[in-house]
Amino acid sequence: MTALLWAAFIIGAGIAAVYFASRRASPPEQPTAAPAPWRPPTPSTPPRVDLDVLADILAANAAPRAAKLAEDLSLRIALEYADADGVVTEREITINRIDGYQHEQFGRTPTILHAYCHLRGAPRRFLVSRIHALGNRETETVIEGWLPIVEWLRAHGGLLTKSQVAQREADAAELAERAAKGEARMAKRAADRAERAAKGEARMAKRAADRAERAAEAEAWRAELARRDELIAGDEHFVTPTPAQITISRNPDAAAAETLAVMVLGYDTNSTGQPTVLFCAKTATAKRGWDAYIGETLLDHHARILTLVAPPVPEPVGDIAAWALTLPKRTAPP
Repeated sequence: MTALLWAAFIIGAGIAAVYFASRRASPPEQPTAAPAPWRPPTPSTPPRVDLDVLADILAANAAPRAAKLAEDLSLRIALEYADADGVVTEREITINRIDGYQHEQFGRTPTILHAYCHLRGAPRRFLVSRIHALGNRETETVIEGWLPIVEWLRAHGGLLTKSQVAQREADAAELAERAAKGEARMAKRAADRAERAAKGEARMAKRAADRAERAAEAEAWRAELARRDELIAGDEHFVTPTPAQITISRNPDAAAAETLAVMVLGYDTNSTGQPTVLFCAKTATAKRGWDAYIGETLLDHHARILTLVAPPVPEPVGDIAAWALTLPKRTAPP
């Protein structure tokens, strides 16, 4: 047991000696310096690149992509072209050859035009990317933008395949159909607007006619009221009850006439003093009776006297108004 303790003590002392010896051999730690603050990099002016030279380099080094797409052309066009310095000039050129590359999805895409420049009087190369606008003086069409210009060069430079031409024709037919449908819709809307306007004018005309008709009816009614006032403007006269046999009609054409035995109780006169209405009743004790008009009536359904027989004379009375004036009067109604 004691031997084991001594062995453990010796091993521990050896480990401690090795540890302190290694600490004494290592150099003291130096303080860490603070990191330098960040500063943005100093901008440098990029070297100027001539795009014409770059296009030539690309055309020479990328032979599989930049190739001759069309030649022996004679397309005369006008364009707005920017040179390497960005100065835009108007030029008129005749395209002789088109170079470009074969795109996997869009097909042959033009990038360089080999043409005769009528402004410079010499052959020149033109980058499609520098063309701002392209036009045709004969058709007076102007095309702007890179993609429309590329599409125009594809269509007029013979760069489209048969399937692409067929697709474009189908697209053009679809656009024409859509345009025709749009024009048809616009024409229908215009026709609907014209029809609604005509109906509105017809309604306004009908309303005006209705107003005129109502005004005419009102004027006729006022005239009728004036006529009635004239017919009944006189006084009522009561006479001794006198028997009579009258034939009356309640219809303007004298249809459905009926003969009645009545007692004449009095009459009413107009503004000129002529009797216009007889007061008739079945008995002599009635107070006033009902109206029987002599000649013209106020309304169609009023009773109009056609003939009157005054017993004991069997013949009809010729002038009923004059006959009524001969009847003996009373001072008050019965």
